[in-house]
Amino acid sequence: MKEPSSFAAQAKTDWEAKVVKDLKGKPLDGLNWTLEGRTYGALFHADDHPASGSTRPQRQDNQWTNGEWIKVGDISVANQQALAALQKGANAICFEWSHAPNRSEFSRVLEGIHLEWMTLHFAGSLGTQIILEQLLKEYVPLRSYDPARVNAYFLPTGQLKQLPDLVSVFNRYGLRLPKDTTPSQSIAQALDAANRLLQHWQDHDWSLAGHVRGLHFWWQPTDDYFVNIAQVRAFRLLWRQFLSAWQLPIRPLVLTAEVGYYGSDVNSNKIKATSQAMSAVIGGVDQLFIAPSDEPTTSGGSTFTRRLALNIQHLLEQESYLQRVADPAAGSYFIETLTNDLAATAWGHFQQLSRTS
Repeated sequence: MKEPSSFAAQAKTDWEAKVVKDLKGKPLDGLNWTLEGRTYGALFHADDHPASGSTRPQRQDNQWTNGEWIKVGDISVANQQALAALQKGANAICFEWSHAPNRSEFSRVLEGIHLEWMTLHFAGSLGTQIILEQLLKEYVPLRSYDPARVNAYFLPTGQLKQLPDLVSVFNRYGLRLPKDTTPSQSIAQALDAANRLLQHWQDHDWSLAGHVRGLHFWWQPTDDYFVNIAQVRAFRLLWRQFLSAWQLPIRPLVLTAEVGYYGSDVNSNKIKATSQAMSAVIGGVDQLFIAPSDEPTTSGGSTFTRRLALNIQHLLEQESYLQRVADPAAGSYFIETLTNDLAATAWGHFQQLSRTS
């Protein structure tokens, strides 16, 4: 018997009939769920997403940077943790400073770390950031580094409204997406912070195109696997629209995922970390940090749990090969629809915020 060259097209009503049959009399709409006022069914079909193509701007691959977050208390311990992470495959380090370091502390924490071979982040208060920036400005030429090859970002802690009133010598800033809000509101507030930051630079006659290249966003995924994927994709879409509105060259969004939406159970947190990290990577983040599973009870985690957190990243990359597929979620009618809905809602929120800024 000759095999058909392709499968026959099936209408959505045909699939719904099969689902209703499997439900054995239970109503299909009993599987509906809502997100931000919109109701979604359990079955998505090509009819639900007639637009062709992916909602995520294409990249050649799905590469991301594996990072480790280090809380700086004891300088020697922080340096040893950073070196150990880099030796075990991390290629990004974020040092969180609880105080403004002096020159000696700054140099000691970076001892043995080649800044041109990895990505470096500094987290801390705005006042600490100003001092860190000055110390880095002195440190780079002292160690004969090329500033153009040093990927260093400054991540002020606090609210997005606390804008840094300084010009970074490296022109790189990190902005966090707000937590404890809806996915679309989180995107809108991040765009609003970027909008006010660009207005700030414009008022000071600083180069917008030059500074916007260094904007770096940080986002914390939740346990909503598919919503995480769609939120990253929606943010990428709106970032292009945002730059277009400012009449700036279109540049890809730089987004880091901070996995750590944890509960009190350490073993459960390991599962949460894997699910959150996988959804972030499929969505298309550029950098991934996974908090140790015992972070809620042990600040900074133990050596063992930090190692496990880094191993999750390696498993996604070296065994699951998620970095080899440019857009793993492309073609999913549900995710494409959810992406479009989140993008439309977030842009509406952003327009409201921009009118009141």
